[in-house]
Amino acid sequence: ELAAHDPRRRMRAAARVPLVATPGLVTALVRALEAERRRPVKLFMAAALASAGEGAAIPTLVDALRGEPEWFQGRLRGIVAGLGDELASFVPMLAGRPEKDIQLLLVHAAGRHPSTALRDYLVARVDSPDRDVAHAAFRALTSRYAASVDHARWLVHDDFLARNLAAESLGTLPTAHS
Repeated sequence: ELAAHDPRRRMRAAARVPLVATPGLVTALVRALEAERRRPVKLFMAAALASAGEGAAIPTLVDALRGEPEWFQGRLRGIVAGLGDELASFVPMLAGRPEKDIQLLLVHAAGRHPSTALRDYLVARVDSPDRDVAHAAFRALTSRYAASVDHARWLVHDDFLARNLAAESLGTLPTAHS
């Protein structure tokens, strides 16, 4: 049914994959996701792969972000970030990619799943020339890894949002340090 003409049948088939996640079925779902054109069906397929805990599908899920509108990317980032530890193992491979959607995916995942590799990625992204990436990275860094932030640097930064986030994150540190 993953190859059915009716999109509802494809979504229904994708929703059933985590219930009987066999290697052949998961592989068929990955192939179906690569060929799928409808965004709602892609989301069902991505959610099924994440529910099955299929880390091997991460490259396909990352490629599904390319060229999609922001609303779709946001939903897909949330689904892929649910693969936490599996996604963290792909950070060395994905960290050098310049695409904004992939950078935002890793930033989003770092904010949800603490990991040394993801924290280091955030530290590298806070000075990104792309303000959206820099702000998202700093927001995740201050909320999840406040002890890793050089507050003295950011409290005098020229970016108003960065100053405010740095000041807010001081509240999460023990009083003697803040």
